[in-house]
Amino acid sequence: MAEDVLGAQLKAANRWVPISAAFLAVGVLAGAVSVWTGGWRNLPSVLFLGGSLAALQFWWFTRPVRALRLRSEHFRAFELAEGSVLAAGAKVSIRLPDGGWAVFRTFTCNRLLIAGLRKAWVVGPDKQGKLVVVVPGMATGWLAKVAREPAPGSTPLFRSPEPTSPREDPVVRAYWLYTQMLTALLMVAYVAVVVWMTALSLTLAWPLSLPPLVLTVVVVVTIVVAFVKTLLWGRSTYAEQWTELAATLDGPIKHSGTAVASAAGQVQLPDGRVVRVKFARTNLNLLANIEATGRMWVFGEPRPGKAARIGLPGYPLLGNVKLR
Repeated sequence: MAEDVLGAQLKAANRWVPISAAFLAVGVLAGAVSVWTGGWRNLPSVLFLGGSLAALQFWWFTRPVRALRLRSEHFRAFELAEGSVLAAGAKVSIRLPDGGWAVFRTFTCNRLLIAGLRKAWVVGPDKQGKLVVVVPGMATGWLAKVAREPAPGSTPLFRSPEPTSPREDPVVRAYWLYTQMLTALLMVAYVAVVVWMTALSLTLAWPLSLPPLVLTVVVVVTIVVAFVKTLLWGRSTYAEQWTELAATLDGPIKHSGTAVASAAGQVQLPDGRVVRVKFARTNLNLLANIEATGRMWVFGEPRPGKAARIGLPGYPLLGNVKLR
């Protein structure tokens, strides 16, 4: 599963190269207009916008392109024995079967996930000593660097207890806290953009002031949607039980080249009824699991005609679907 999904995902990522260039072009154009109309006093805001777009381009597109070099390599499976998985803060070190360590950074929810597993795959390394680490249940992996020794200060990661319900699942809870932190950071960035765009529109004459105003409205709507989605996800993670449903997809996953994908299919409810379900911009790893296993896990009780929160026990995966 991981090999097919990773290859398709990396291929789809190539479509984002011109989009990335367009983002930077818009940033340069907006900066030029800002300096031209407001003088050098707008230079700090121009540097902020340009730097943000450049950072986004590097983080979002560079890692898939670097992993693209590994497509000709083969997946190698190995066991995660006791003491072979270490952590030092955000850094994880995994002992490789042929010697050395794979070192990479990841969040708490992923570290808890890895601590509860006993098998992994690697692709690579390439000439620069980069490889991709993939674990069971995850179609994508982490780009790591081969090192002779684990990260300084590393200590063993121990196996997490088996989860019994979403509210008692340490990985789900950690992932929920991660999404809260990420949403808060994005909101701060969005507010900064709103302030900057509002100030820019006040320095421009009509109709040049229209594009910043439109972008301000779009950003405000994005903030509201992100806030509501975070609240809904938070409520679902406190569910007392998981509901496992048989699921079938109509066709292959539609890869976007990012962390989300789309598909459509049908699921069988506990009472035997079969209803349609649409996966729009769903977490790629979650959707790949449904495709591979034919099972979909719902937080709490599913209700036809209502939105359902879906995930996977013991995994940092969340998604929204509507049962029709």
